[in-house]
Order: sequence, then structure tokens, then C-alpha cells
Amino acid sequence: MYTKKENGYYTVYQNAGGPEIGTADDNIIFQDGYAFRNLAKTDRLLPYEDWRFPAE
Repeated sequence: MYTKKENGYYTVYQNAGGPEIGTADDNIIFQDGYAFRNLAKTDRLLPYEDWRFPAE
């Protein structure tokens, strides 16, 4: 459900129906067919990293 584009310096993941995520260090979590930033570097998707949840 995401597409991946690389240009040699960074990688961009475009989630279908969701945000575009760019990364230079490829610190990404893949879950349920989507790509998420691994902000806490836990290799587990935490609620605040899941863009599918409302900001509240």
C-alpha cells in the first residue's frame, strides 16, 4: 500500500491514502502494508508514530 522511490541520497515512501515519508537513514517501520517513521527507534510501532490515529 506504499510506493518507494530512491534517489541515492534519501528514500521517499508514499503511503496510499496517507502521508509521504522521507528518510536518509531508512529508519522505517512497515506494518499493515504502510510505512511509518521509527522515531523512538524501538522497531515497534508506537501510538504517536502511527499517522492513522488522530492527533488528539
